[in-house]
Amino acid sequence: MSGWNERKLDDLFAAYRDAFPDREPSAGFTPELWRRIDQRRKPSFTFGRFARGFVTASLALCFAMTAITYSPSINSVYTATYIDVLDDDPHEADLVHLESL
Repeated sequence: MSGWNERKLDDLFAAYRDAFPDREPSAGFTPELWRRIDQRRKPSFTFGRFARGFVTASLALCFAMTAITYSPSINSVYTATYIDVLDDDPHEADLVHLESL
């Protein structure tokens, strides 16, 4: 049974080869092929260039915003410990005075 199927399949392939013979490539085959490839690639290439430009502009904007908002100021309120703040409290004298009463 498999021999019959193989012979029928070979006949089908032979009929297909006869219906669609191999074409001989012309002198303009390769340039025409590359033209069609580039034509299909063009929209995606344009989008890719736009996306890379957008990412670069976003990165530059982030760096600019970081540089603008960065201000290295030393404020003793934020660098002092809890004990330092209590030690510098101006109302401490009032508390000591109240405790002695």
